[in-house]
Amino acid sequence: MRQGTELCLRNYRTPDRIAPELEAAGYTLTPGMDHGSFDVAAPGLWGVVVPADAYCTFQSEDVPLAAAQAMGEALADTLFPGQVQPGHPERGMASPCNGISIFAPQRLIWVHYAQAGNSGECVHDGTSAIIVNM
Repeated sequence: MRQGTELCLRNYRTPDRIAPELEAAGYTLTPGMDHGSFDVAAPGLWGVVVPADAYCTFQSEDVPLAAAQAMGEALADTLFPGQVQPGHPERGMASPCNGISIFAPQRLIWVHYAQAGNSGECVHDGTSAIIVNM
């Protein structure tokens, strides 16, 4: 989960490199339901990457939500020191699942969290999703 998120964040200026770098790192990518999207899989992890939309999500039933939040925040602080603020980029609300806003050079990145699955809910059920909108 951390590695996939890091590859997405590192390639925020070159999203066309996200899919090849995930494959090189050992992730399995298959064409997704939508044109240009990829379903991502690795042991204990699944997700979706849409390079043209600069979007990545990685989900796991093995990583608690609090651990995903800590992982995302530590990664953002390492890659973008001094450019990270808590909360949604437009609403500004600082709560755990509203995530963080990264004021990266030439781009605003929003990293937020949810339980694994399609609900998008901020539920602490032992699962998690990290969602990166670049």
